[in-house]
Amino acid sequence: IKTGRLDVAAQQGIELIQVYFDRQDDQRALEMLSHIAEIDPLNIERRISLARLVHVNGREQVAFQEFLLLASKLFGENRWEDSLRVCNAGLELFQDDARLRDLMGRALLKLGRKSEAIQVQLHLAAIHDERGEEAKAQRVYETILEDQPDDQATLEAMVDWALRHDRYGLAVDHLVRLAENHYVAGALDRAIDAMERIQTIDPGRLDLKARLAEIYLEQGDENGACATWLATARALAIAGRHDAAIEIHEKTLALRPENIEIIEALTEAYAGAGRDEDHQRQALVLGERLKEEG
Repeated sequence: IKTGRLDVAAQQGIELIQVYFDRQDDQRALEMLSHIAEIDPLNIERRISLARLVHVNGREQVAFQEFLLLASKLFGENRWEDSLRVCNAGLELFQDDARLRDLMGRALLKLGRKSEAIQVQLHLAAIHDERGEEAKAQRVYETILEDQPDDQATLEAMVDWALRHDRYGLAVDHLVRLAENHYVAGALDRAIDAMERIQTIDPGRLDLKARLAEIYLEQGDENGACATWLATARALAIAGRHDAAIEIHEKTLALRPENIEIIEALTEAYAGAGRDEDHQRQALVLGERLKEEG
């Protein structure tokens, strides 16, 4: 009976709120709103309906506060499902509100719905970024990756975000993580795409160029592997890192022992490193190969 009376009283109160709004008597409308919330605070659907009613009558800020305060209160009481319901209802009207979306993401995490929480958080990061809130957007991405360091969607979003803000070092770091994740998962094509993207951003990362060659070879692209190793070794030699260049040339030559271009490059690398005996021996090999080529 008590519940029935509450329902009747609440319905009468809702009707009065609309009457007061129609009369442009905002003060009495909001007083009635507060009264209904107090007499039946656990009725979540009714509270949502009241907030919608306020919004329909043009009091957007009051409606928003009702959604946010109710969702926050429920979250604080560990009523995460209810908090999520209120956030969803609020976001139907305030789609790009960062506070409701942040609360929604946290409620989903509490409920163990991590994949959904990540999508909500990625949307939140995009909202911050559109508003020019660079630090907040970055923090959202970092928070996701602290809990889910291998989440590919977040890594890709972080790369795109870093490139938009000319944070090239950060973009490369996350592309490396993304490439290795793809590699471990056996997705060599996607690993190669990420590694090739790194080379367009920072071609000076010779260690990563060499790693790209290894993945080419594992995929079965011997030509790509040899060309990439050769380019890496030549760049290392130009930088004065002759021993590292020799190591790569020797690896490439083992793969293509008859390739004159590789033999010639290794000969030059030996000379640059001051390894005279190796240089002389390799020069003879080069001479013989040139004669054969005639």
